Amino acid sequence: MSIEAIAWALKYAAIPSPTPPGMPSAPALTLVLLGLANHASRQGEGAYPSVRTLAGYARMSERQVQRCLGALVELRIIGLGDQRQVAATISREDRRPICYNIRMSRRGGRSNGAASPVHRQPGRSRVELEHHAAAVEVFGEAQSGITMTDDAFTSRKSWTTDISIDHQGVTVVIEYDGAYWHRADAKILVDQRKSLDLLAAGYVVVRLREFDLPALEIEHPRYREIRVYPAAPRPRLVMEDIRNWIDDLPDDLLTA
Repeated sequence: MSIEAIAWALKYAAIPSPTPPGMPSAPALTLVLLGLANHASRQGEGAYPSVRTLAGYARMSERQVQRCLGALVELRIIGLGDQRQVAATISREDRRPICYNIRMSRRGGRSNGAASPVHRQPGRSRVELEHHAAAVEVFGEAQSGITMTDDAFTSRKSWTTDISIDHQGVTVVIEYDGAYWHRADAKILVDQRKSLDLLAAGYVVVRLREFDLPALEIEHPRYREIRVYPAAPRPRLVMEDIRNWIDDLPDDLLTA
């Protein structure tokens, strides 16, 4: 048993609540993580209880435990450990559980770099950078921090965009709205005006809004909001979803 690992799991583990759709609940993930911590070293390493043992701790099915372990890996709270450690103690390969390490160095991960200034890189958060990198992978090219001007803008002469993409001759603007900076009423108004100006100029606008932010209530066929979870980012899947949505838009809408 590691009191240090258990304390970290209770205080610092970046388990989102609520969890993204399709992922086990936050309480279920916490129970399984605590079960792992019970078998880890003080550094959170070398935990290899069986799935059956974890199921007994958490009072859930073995299948649910496996789903929880997969989600904890996806959230980057745990990772694969040294499997040789298991082989040294359990001779039969077919009975060896998987060894995991708990990533205890990731303290304060509940905002995962996307909300508070303490966790932000200068100018942009890590989550924003990951989405920009994913946009480059999916679309082939994506620019960041571009200042746009257009006669159709009515709120400001220019706007600086988070991500801008030229996709099949259509300009797509993707904005990442972190909860810390975009929660205030004044900022919500700015986000609405910026989106409406960009739409008036003929752009496709997508806002990635962290899950606890209110919707901007903009109704437009070239506008979309996507809920994102900073503690469980899925930037490539998000960008692929955006690309598929754009490709399905009517041609006359994109050339209007």
